Amino acid sequence: MIKGLSVMLFAILSLNAYALGTSFLVAPTSAEVDLKKPNTVSFVVVNNGENRIRVSASPIYFPAGSKFMPPMQSISTEKDDYDDLSKYMVVSPKVVSLKAGERRTVRVSIRPNSELTDGEYRAHVLFSTLDIERPASAKKNKKANEGLNMSLSFKTETGVVVYGSKGSGASKMEAKCHLLKDKTKMEIINSGLWRFDGWLTVYDPNNGNKKMIEEKVFLTRQSKKELLLNWVPSADQKSIKIDWVPLDTKLKKTTSVCNVS
Repeated sequence: MIKGLSVMLFAILSLNAYALGTSFLVAPTSAEVDLKKPNTVSFVVVNNGENRIRVSASPIYFPAGSKFMPPMQSISTEKDDYDDLSKYMVVSPKVVSLKAGERRTVRVSIRPNSELTDGEYRAHVLFSTLDIERPASAKKNKKANEGLNMSLSFKTETGVVVYGSKGSGASKMEAKCHLLKDKTKMEIINSGLWRFDGWLTVYDPNNGNKKMIEEKVFLTRQSKKELLLNWVPSADQKSIKIDWVPLDTKLKKTTSVCNVS
């Protein structure tokens, strides 16, 4: 009896579903500013869906170690928001309405105070869909059909990053190496006031500096994280050489030695 009732209910509640596309793009995906003076950066929001949408824009800060950042941990002794740039950012307009194919510009003003110390600061501008206009064809179908009608709207979010620097400097990279059973654990530390975004390259100094491992690494200022490498040094390897190669070719490569314990 219950099975038959379920079939009847399913037949009565026939769904007329309409999927409303909410796809939009934001460019550029990042920006860098000099915090010695006020700045304004612009982002273009493009509605590449089929319906009119409204998109909000707001500054937001993700601390190192939060679930929204790569797995890293802060080593700073300052306040939790020591590199937060969002408190100095003002977005205009905060909401844009876009027809299909339309694009609008959102401007972000950065006005740091004079007490800001030297170093790199960061924040994201989070773009989120607020609502989507229901297409006319879906409205007509709703009137023409009986039963339960349902609109499926897939709201999206995307974040663009803004970096700001006061003064000049660079990351300060080092590593601590620990031998496990069949792997090597590396604790990678950036004690500098600027981020590192580049490659960690490991060489064997006992074998003509032969390249052994190459890993992509990103660390914000004053942070650390662990890497587990599928590699074990030879019995006579007491130390390894590491090159830290930034993606930005304007920055210099640095080298350090990691003692394997």
